[in-house]
Amino acid sequence: MRVVTFQADQRTEAALAELTADGQAPDEVIREAIVMAWRLRRAETARREALAVADDPDDREEARAIMRDMESLRAW
Repeated sequence: MRVVTFQADQRTEAALAELTADGQAPDEVIREAIVMAWRLRRAETARREALAVADDPDDREEARAIMRDMESLRAW
């Protein structure tokens, strides 16, 4: 397990004070914040990749072809 030391600025201190006001430990709040930042970054990366695929005419045509092929498998 890694131990990280950082210097909190005034804004971070205020945020940490508010987030720990309910008794939650500062290290728990910080761990949750890091995981949330990681999830947001992954979501943003996925969003950018989806936009790139959506802008690719070859990928769009392949998706249309797959949908045409799948149409024959519909139950209704």
